[in-house]
Amino acid sequence: MKISARDIFSDEQVELTGRLTTDHPLSSYGQPVLLIEEWGNEPMSLINWSLAGCQVIEATEQEAQDFERWSSSMLMI
Repeated sequence: MKISARDIFSDEQVELTGRLTTDHPLSSYGQPVLLIEEWGNEPMSLINWSLAGCQVIEATEQEAQDFERWSSSMLMI
């Protein structure tokens, strides 16, 4: 999926490539983890998401469903 985010250092909008997976050590009980390709597949937390003003700009139907699960599960923490 493609994500628009504000670079907190340059204040410019950047495009990131995200992938939601449950095949990651940070995944717990089937909860998806959002990995960012441009960060060497490191995870993005909901705090990162919020601070950078991220928005999904392109996603498949499955990615949209997985994203909804990820964002909902993160809000329950």
